[in-house]
Amino acid sequence: MAKSVMIPLEEEIVSILGQCGSALTYALQSKFGCTAVLHGVDAASAGAGQSKKPLPEVRFSTQLSKGLRVSVWRDDLTTHRGVDAVVNAANVHLSHGGGLAKALSDAGGPDIQRESDRYIKDNGKLLTGDAIIAAPGFLPYKKIIHAVGPRLSFNPTKSAVDDGTKQLQKVVENILQVMKKQNLKSVAIPAISSGLFNFPLPLCADVIVKTLKQYHDHHYSGAPLEVRLVNHDDLSVREMERACCQILGSSGSHSQPAGAQGQPPKASYSKVVSQGSTSTSMKINNVTLILKKGYIERQETDAIVNTISSDLDLSSGEISRAILEKAGKGIQEEILKCFSNNGEVIETTGHNLLCTSVYHTICPYKHKHTSQASQKNLSDIISKCLGMAQNKQLSSISFPAIGTGMLGFNKQEVAQIMMDTAGKFAQQNNGMNMDIYYVIYPADTETYRAFEDELKSLQGATQYSHSFNSASDQDGCAGVNIQGDSRDVRAAVLEVEAMCCKVQEDFAKEEESDMGLKTSTSSSRKPVGENSSDYRERQQNFSGFEIVRVEKVENSALKQVFELKKKQLEVSTSQRMYQRLPAQYCDLLNRVGFQREFAPPDEQKYGEGIYFSGSVDGAKRQWKGLADEEYLYFVEAQVLTGKSTLGSPGLIVPPETHSRDPITLYDSVNGV
Repeated sequence: MAKSVMIPLEEEIVSILGQCGSALTYALQSKFGCTAVLHGVDAASAGAGQSKKPLPEVRFSTQLSKGLRVSVWRDDLTTHRGVDAVVNAANVHLSHGGGLAKALSDAGGPDIQRESDRYIKDNGKLLTGDAIIAAPGFLPYKKIIHAVGPRLSFNPTKSAVDDGTKQLQKVVENILQVMKKQNLKSVAIPAISSGLFNFPLPLCADVIVKTLKQYHDHHYSGAPLEVRLVNHDDLSVREMERACCQILGSSGSHSQPAGAQGQPPKASYSKVVSQGSTSTSMKINNVTLILKKGYIERQETDAIVNTISSDLDLSSGEISRAILEKAGKGIQEEILKCFSNNGEVIETTGHNLLCTSVYHTICPYKHKHTSQASQKNLSDIISKCLGMAQNKQLSSISFPAIGTGMLGFNKQEVAQIMMDTAGKFAQQNNGMNMDIYYVIYPADTETYRAFEDELKSLQGATQYSHSFNSASDQDGCAGVNIQGDSRDVRAAVLEVEAMCCKVQEDFAKEEESDMGLKTSTSSSRKPVGENSSDYRERQQNFSGFEIVRVEKVENSALKQVFELKKKQLEVSTSQRMYQRLPAQYCDLLNRVGFQREFAPPDEQKYGEGIYFSGSVDGAKRQWKGLADEEYLYFVEAQVLTGKSTLGSPGLIVPPETHSRDPITLYDSVNGV
């Protein structure tokens, strides 16, 4: 079998892998131990089950006098590109179970945690301030640097913060030393310790930037070096930007359009944040979503949406007051003829507005309800407005940012609710054309940015529907149907495959934990030499097959379980039996033993358990559904059968013995 192979990709496949490349690489590594490197593919998503991510944006950039480049980015570190190394905010045990550490470990694949476990086993736990180099797995870097920042209590004392400041400074210095030793020329550093470790964010930013400045002034040799301060949340980005401006000076560049990954341009720093260069509209079926700045009362769409208080007074809110002034008093009089409870929509004519209809929404104050109920109420109101417009066959409707004022919703959740609701409406609408406008007040930059981020996320999302088959459809196995555009379906299938691999890995870790294992190092696979007696014996047993490789599996924990089972069954001998399984389960079997899910036979005639065959030919027939694979994988094992009886379809456990004890069961079933 070749060690490596180059596979050229067609343009359509490249486009698909742009959506799910990391899902493919994760699945290949998880199932087959195969490392796939994609060249010329810019991944749009970072893999299975991950949350929506902002597009890359440079908020600040400068080059210090000796040549050190420092920049501030808003981006996702699991997909950030253009640097040699990424810093992981690790704990002393290198257990990547939460926050950024978990995100990087998940995106990088299981090797990151496994290598960390091996390091701790060989060297012991790290100390606060330490920084070590490691392989990056599937992450888009040459190396990952695990750095242990200070961990504080939720309400730390001044003394604890002072000590933590020194430790944070030390860890940044050690990161830079590791960079120098490894000849790495660029690194992405997050706001270390500011999240789960409770270090105050503003101070964190100051310490990191001051340490960079001190390193530049006293230790920097002038060799090419770039440090990017990268965070995905806007609060951390703003603090890093502030610290850089105050400590390094304000000569850096301001926001760069999303997606630009080259060297940041040299320009004067400004507090103005650019809105990015991506489109502000997208089309789903026959519905177009359009984001714009403007005044809701000036829109020329068929309908506009207003938000009013429960007392129906148009003069009490900024949006409704603007509509009242433009439409005239007649619109207030028309509303007063109606009465509505929270959550309902009142329709009036446009009066002096440039629309035919106005939908006046009466939204609840958020504090009067639970957060989830309030969000659902807002979504229902948006849906009702869209439904009313559809029923009247209107071709356009304009929404303001409903709920961001006195109603108590934050801008991000309003943007997400309104965009998601419209997106679902668009997916279900296969008939008439409709333009849905989101009209944001020109001076409200934060709200516009929130809506823009949601629109970008919606643009990047794969649209598909799924449904689970009934249990009888796949001989007792669940299935999933994915429908949609063929390209999107293929991308979605790979994402689902990666999710399943992740579930299998989590299952294996739980099983190892139940066996009292902290790592998977209790198992091993060793090749059997062709000149050994073990190999020659297998040649005889597998006559008629071309043997490619024979390996001996050893697992100390499973051996202990086997010996305990022997004593429980009061048997001294076992039977040599065989099982055939897909290649993807070989590693999992070595770690956690035989599982029903790994190799269900084509026909389960004798029950729902784990199947074995007493011969190689029998195993080949039992799992004939795997015949299309290039290589056949057989497992030879010593099996304890104990007291056995004839099985039958549908058995979950062996039947009762004929003893007087009704809870005494047979140990196994057979087909003889």
